[in-house]
Parts: sequence; C-alpha cells; structure tokens
Amino acid sequence: MPKKIRIAGRTSPLAIAQVREMMSLLPDVEYEFVPVESYGDKHKEISLLDNAMEDIFTRELDDAVLRGDADCAIHSAKDLPYPLRDKISIAAVTKSADATDSLVSRDGATLAELPEGAVVGLSSPLRREQIIAARPDINILSIRGNIQERIEYINRGDADAVIVASIAMKRLGLADRIAEILPFGTNPLQGCLAVTVRTDRPAVRKLFYPLDYRRFYGRVILMGAGPSAPDLLTLRAANILKIADIIFYDDLMDESVLDPYDCEKTYVGKRKNLHSVEQEKINEMLYLSAMDGKTVVRLKGGDPSVYGRSGEEAEYLARRLIPVEIVPGVTSALAAAADSGIPLTMREVSSGVRFAAGHGKDAFSGTPGRGTLVYYMAASVLPDLSAYLIGEGYPLKTPAAIVRNAGSVLEETSVTDIEGLRTAETSPPAIIIIGDTVSHALRQPKFLFTGLEISRYSVRLPGRMVHYPLIRTEEILVPPAIEINRYDAVIFTSKTAVRIFFRKYQIFGQKVFAIGPATAEELRRQGIGNAIVQSKHHSAALAEVIGEYGIERALYPCSEQSDNPLHRIPQVETVVLYRTSDRSQPKIELSKFEGIIFTSPSTVTSFKRLYGNFPENLLYYCIGPVTAGILAEYGIEQEIIIDVSEIP
Repeated sequence: MPKKIRIAGRTSPLAIAQVREMMSLLPDVEYEFVPVESYGDKHKEISLLDNAMEDIFTRELDDAVLRGDADCAIHSAKDLPYPLRDKISIAAVTKSADATDSLVSRDGATLAELPEGAVVGLSSPLRREQIIAARPDINILSIRGNIQERIEYINRGDADAVIVASIAMKRLGLADRIAEILPFGTNPLQGCLAVTVRTDRPAVRKLFYPLDYRRFYGRVILMGAGPSAPDLLTLRAANILKIADIIFYDDLMDESVLDPYDCEKTYVGKRKNLHSVEQEKINEMLYLSAMDGKTVVRLKGGDPSVYGRSGEEAEYLARRLIPVEIVPGVTSALAAAADSGIPLTMREVSSGVRFAAGHGKDAFSGTPGRGTLVYYMAASVLPDLSAYLIGEGYPLKTPAAIVRNAGSVLEETSVTDIEGLRTAETSPPAIIIIGDTVSHALRQPKFLFTGLEISRYSVRLPGRMVHYPLIRTEEILVPPAIEINRYDAVIFTSKTAVRIFFRKYQIFGQKVFAIGPATAEELRRQGIGNAIVQSKHHSAALAEVIGEYGIERALYPCSEQSDNPLHRIPQVETVVLYRTSDRSQPKIELSKFEGIIFTSPSTVTSFKRLYGNFPENLLYYCIGPVTAGILAEYGIEQEIIIDVSEIP
C-alpha cells in the first residue's frame, strides 16, 4: 500500500467535494487527487433523457484505475454501470446522506406554484414521468452540466425551475436555494458515494472496508421449491430456509413446504391475469428487506431460472448492490416427465429437448425442430399450439401428453397427439410434452402410500408408490418425567417414537424391542444396534412372546391414539410422547391406483373421514392385524385385505 493513495475523480466542484467528504472519513490517509474528465463531462450535448450509455460518467475514471494512473476512483454510486467492467471492484459504498431530489426555482416557487406551461429542467427519465404525472402542463427541458451550470438555466431565463439532488446542493453549500424537497422516489443509490478499485489490489480494498455500508446489508436468495411437493425441495434449499428471516413465496401447490420454518412469510403469487402483487412491487419488497439486514428468500415453484423471473429480480437487486444467490429447483417440466414416465431424450428417438412458453408475444416461436418439445403455461392455448405446430410441418399424429399438477399426488396425465390438442381440455398448472418420446412413457401400476414416510422397509409392491400421508404427528411439548432405571426393557413400535424418545431420554442397558425393520433401523441411527425384532412385524406378535424374555417391567413410548395388545400386558407401562391427527389432503382420483397401503389404524380412519367409503376395485395393504381389523370394521371384505406383516 503506497504512503499516499491517488484518487481519480471528475473535475466538477461537486465531484471534488465528494472526494473530500469520503477521505474525511479516513483522516489518517494521505491522498492525491487525480482529476479526470469523463465522457459525459466532455459531451454535454448528449441528453440523459435518452438511453445514454451506462458508464458515461465512470469509464474514464476506471480507465485511469486500470492503467495504474490512480489507485482508486470515487463516484456517485448511482452513476455506476451494471455490470461493472472486468477487473474493477467496488471497495466501499457509503450510506446515503440524503436520497431526495429538490426543486430549485425562480423566486422559490414550489412545483404546485409554478405557472401553467412553466419550463422545468431535468436529466432523469424517471423524474420526467413523475413531473408530468403531477403537472401535465409542465414543459420538460433536458439539461446537462454541473450543479452551478444547471442553476444557470434559471438565471438566464431558459427554465423556470430545475430538479437536482438535494445532497448535491448541501455538499456545495447551496441548500438555501432549495425551494422544495420533492415527494418522489429516487434512485436507491442517490446520495451514496462509491469507491472502485482494481480487483487485484486487495490492500486498497481493505483500506476502504471500514467505510463500506454494505456490511449492514442482508442478502437475497432466489430459490426454487420444485413443483412444491415437500420431498422435492432440495437439501440446499431446506438448509437455507432454516436461516431465513423472511420468505416471499409464490403459488405453491403444497404450502406445507413452509410449515417447518419459523420466520416471516409473505405471499406474492402470480397467475395469468391475476397478480396478488405486481412484479415491480415484489422487487422493491425484496430490496427493502435486504436493506434492513435480513436474509431474504424469494421462493418460487419449480426452478427460479426457468420462467421464474430470476433474471429481472437478480438484476434489479444487483444494480442496487444487494448480494444475490440463486439456488436451483426441480423445474415442473422435469417433474412432469418423471411423473408420466416420459423420457425427454432417448437414444435413437430424441437427442434434445426444448422448453418454450405458451403465451406472450413470442409464444411458440423458435420451438419446432428435431427432439422433444415442452411447453409451459399453454393450458389455455392448446388449439393455437396445435395449429402452430401443424403449420410448421409437424405430423398430425405426433404424440402429445398433457401433465397436470406435476410433482404432486394430484398429477394427471392424458395422452393425445398434435391433432388432438385442438379439442383437448385442461386447466393450469399443466405441462405439454410433444414428441416421439411420449410413446415410450413408462407404464406400471401405482399404489397409494398413506403413512408418514416411505422407507426401504416399507411395503414392497410391483409398481410405483405415491406418497399421500393422511396423518401428522405432534410432539407433546411437556413430556412426562421417566425414571428409566425402573425398567428392564423398552418397546418401540414406530420410528416416530424412537426419534422423540431419544431427543429427551437415554437408556442404560435395558433390552430394546422393535416392531419392524424400519423401527430397528431408526434405533441403529440412535446407536442401538442390538434391538430384538420379531419375524412378524406387529405388536400382537410381540405381545405373545414378551413373557418369554423374563421382562418384569417394560416401558412403551407411544402415541396418544395407540391401542394394541401391548397395552393389555400387565408388565408394560405406556408413556405418551406424541399424538396423531388428520393431515389435510386434497381428494384425488383413486381409479388410477391399484391399491392403497395403510400403515396404522389412524391412517385408515383418516381415509374414511376424507373419502367416506373404500372403493371395491382396490387392494388394501396394511401392517398388522389391528390395522386389518379396522379395515374390516369399515366393511372391507377380507378377500381384498392383505396384512403384509403376516407374509414371510
């Protein structure tokens, strides 16, 4: 680090004042001012009301830094281009001293007091819109130059008023000329100063770090929730949600995804022609939350980069110097292909896949070609899509699949062809898959699994198990005191009981009994590898033989609803650690399933409450005679009940 640093700055009195202000915050650092005339300063004939180049005031200063003529440059932060030039970094951004704009006028007239047809000079397209909205009669004059030159427009009669940054007037000691502080929003970086350095000058970056107000910013994570099935949330996404201060979330088919996370949650979902919050407002909410120092999650269905507007949100935030991270999710096209068993690519059938939107000014354009086509947001335009593809030369009989509610238990797939899309009916959310791979869709039976979770020891059936949990568990917050040394055995009949018990208690050499291999596996995770497991995986089998082990007193941690033969053994004492209740689930079309798996009596009763009856065309699989008995009580014939625990 040199003893004296060289600071590039523009030559206007305001720019010089900005350098002095910045360096006053580092009183022990000696500096040399390197004056640089920017392109914008040289070419004042260029109107800033047009699409002027973004680095019009910074390019030459950063050139000086890159050449080594200066160690750093000091800018008005709002003048920084996006993105920054290669090998240029921001070392510091100060807190805004004043982000407002002021009206400077002849005789101190306010905006409301200006005469009809008055001329107002300004240099911001946004400010032009705001002024015209407030005073449609005002004539706008594009002005350029430093603050004194802008005020001169008034003095020589070219304008009745000009609009300038309030902080500029204050830095130049001209605050007494301000007629009015305008009530309009301004550039978020107005009033902030920024220091740019060469990226490979870490010592210079360190020098300015104490002045960098970005230390107090939060960050925004643009994240995909997948198609909103809780188990399709990625591990990275789940870990980030644990540390979020606020979650802004879209339309999620299963909002229970958010249940485990204790933070502020704000719904900002959008559907076609139905926006709960407009995009510009969402952008602002993300920005303001990050400025408050919060860890902000913008949770979107699917993947944030596939029709998720992550690009515009990321740019909006990055232009305001907010740190942004993008976390991928399972996009609905992939979930639709998986649910329907359709390979998106397949050797000798399709070597590629194209994603396209079904609405907007560029709908369908550019999509025809060899390979599989996948259309998002096309449910309402299927006839138009059919006509477009036929017009592009696609054979009428090219297979097409309509996949609704991909990634959830509500998934439905119907197969037609391009011609059939003309008359097909569906509703959002739907993904349309078109191509020869549709005819290679996987075909296999499906079974509905109603328990809490599917493990490797769950019922093994020749097909796909669709998870449809009908119960939830709630841990009892104030557990009973247990003198574990009073017992010579502990009995576990579920993984849930194991997890809750070992969060609160320990065992010291007692025999441990487990119902089923899944419970035994959970015990192994807790360090108990010698559990006694019966060949028949139900409580009645254990109740029949427990006396053979010489047990005098056994502890049975269980749920509040538990009712099985173990409760009727004198030497077994129960302790209730949790309760189960119905889990809210949508009713689904059961005809597409070949069977239903019930893991406990509570799953059976929950199904009964939801559906009212049990279709006779299904097989009912259950674990244990107690669950089988509940099915029988509801009138299910034994001929269509299989107790899998009784089958070796």
